[in-house]
Amino acid sequence: MGKAERTMLSHLLKPGMTVVDVGANIGLYTILMAGLVGPKGRVISFEPDPELLSLLRDNCAANGADNVSAQGTALGVAADRMILQRLTINSGENHLGSKDRTAFRRPVEAEVAAFDALMPGMNPDFIKVDVQGWELNVLRGMEATLRGTQAIIYLELWPDGLRRAGSTPAEL
Repeated sequence: MGKAERTMLSHLLKPGMTVVDVGANIGLYTILMAGLVGPKGRVISFEPDPELLSLLRDNCAANGADNVSAQGTALGVAADRMILQRLTINSGENHLGSKDRTAFRRPVEAEVAAFDALMPGMNPDFIKVDVQGWELNVLRGMEATLRGTQAIIYLELWPDGLRRAGSTPAEL
């Protein structure tokens, strides 16, 4: 995360907000956002890779981010079990939705759920989604939430990742 992103987040996030971090990895954004929303705010982070989830929780504890709830579920359209393709040399490239023939992948089974089913009635103020092309699936599983909120949505747009996951930039 660069200075421009930190500055932008510091302008958008205010104390007391509820934030959702989808694709939290080890918690770089989670920790920053937890500090910006403060002790009266809340961050719900989703990271399906069990090793990264453990590091995310350790980072939250080490940084005193007591307002974070770290979930080990991948978000998608509906409840499912899928294979998470884990890249051993760059965990920021982990993804669902396709078989990858790269030698540096370690697949792991992941629990998938729709956000609307996991958090019915939640009204987040800010939603960050960075899931290597799986973004449209995450948003489709949040349709009821998105209809009922004025949340700011901050997401990655990576055309090749979207195509790998079976969608297109135009659909997103």
